[in-house]
Amino acid sequence: MSKPAPKKTNQNIVAPGKPEATPENAATPAEIETAAPVETMASTPVATEASAQPVAPVAEKPAKANPAAKANKEKKVAPKKPKLVRDSFTFPETDYAQIATLKQRALSAGRDVKKTEVLRAGLALLSSLSDADLLSALDGINKLKPGRPAK
Repeated sequence: MSKPAPKKTNQNIVAPGKPEATPENAATPAEIETAAPVETMASTPVATEASAQPVAPVAEKPAKANPAAKANKEKKVAPKKPKLVRDSFTFPETDYAQIATLKQRALSAGRDVKKTEVLRAGLALLSSLSDADLLSALDGINKLKPGRPAK
């Protein structure tokens, strides 16, 4: 395997007409001291609190009211979506089969529905009943033991 060629750097390039820096023509300490001083951060005067002049706050320009923009903002206000809650509960197998039957009936009528839509429709119907009809519908179902079923 051959070694890759070393990269050329700008250190090796000498400007034309300028001699190469060698120990013979390097600057002497006396030449360095007489050279023009280089300003650094330390040599610049530091402002103190007493010498600092108060600066007036910059006033921001008030935004121009664009009536068309305000009208667009008002039109774009959409109603808030209801917060969804995830819950789990236990159904008897017969009730679960009834949900499947209702889904199949809706599909044969030309509408594909999900289990959640069937349950929500049932809630809507129960909500529309009078108190006496609601109690009679609730009396028609068996009470279940609360909690998860044993495996």
